[in-house]
Amino acid sequence: MTVLEQFSMQGQVAIVTGAAAGIGRGIAETFAAAGASVVVSDLELAKAEEAAAAIRQAGGQAHAAVCNVTKEEDRVQLVRTAIERGGSARLNTVPW
Repeated sequence: MTVLEQFSMQGQVAIVTGAAAGIGRGIAETFAAAGASVVVSDLELAKAEEAAAAIRQAGGQAHAAVCNVTKEEDRVQLVRTAIERGGSARLNTVPW
């Protein structure tokens, strides 16, 4: 059994902020590989869409969203997006 199989996220929705590049993107890709439907969020929608497209191309499930985590209205909308995509979000990361 692989590590990803041991930590299956099948049926879960994961919100990852700062997910267009670097550590955030790596987290988003790993969650998707483990079976999660990932909301790939970043300050720049085009970059988030690029990362989400790469995840989908690799066989994962991903949706891009824009979010500035310092703004409450953006955070609220991000959670709404996650709920629309799969029920409820159980994971959230904010890499600095």
